[in-house]
Amino acid sequence: MAMRQKIALFWLIASISLTRCAFLPGAPQAATATPLTSGIEGQTWLGSVCPAAQVGASCPDRPYADARLTVIDASGKEIARLHTDAQGRFRLLLAPGNYTLHPEPLEGLNLPPAPEQTFTVTDGQFTTLTVLYKSGIQ
Repeated sequence: MAMRQKIALFWLIASISLTRCAFLPGAPQAATATPLTSGIEGQTWLGSVCPAAQVGASCPDRPYADARLTVIDASGKEIARLHTDAQGRFRLLLAPGNYTLHPEPLEGLNLPPAPEQTFTVTDGQFTTLTVLYKSGIQ
């Protein structure tokens, strides 16, 4: 066998051996990202926005735009910060697990923040949350 053929055979055997090693149990495999199909969605509202309650008068809650919300995981780590859209809606992809939604105080208004909400995200589903800020008007 000529020297060139021996070298070519060597490299062929070496590359086949290395390729097989990559597929042995315990060998590192390339990570594949699984797209998230779960999370949260919801809407923020500002309640009691009429100056005085009148008998027979309707005073519905109003969507609150640009509310700031923080999502915290079960270990207390901040996962995401988000703002609601013009209709007060929000949507966030999250991995399955337990979380807390922390509404931030409303900017420019001396009102308490909406209460925190603990929730669970299930694989393949969106958990619906409603955030209600109280205006303080009764």
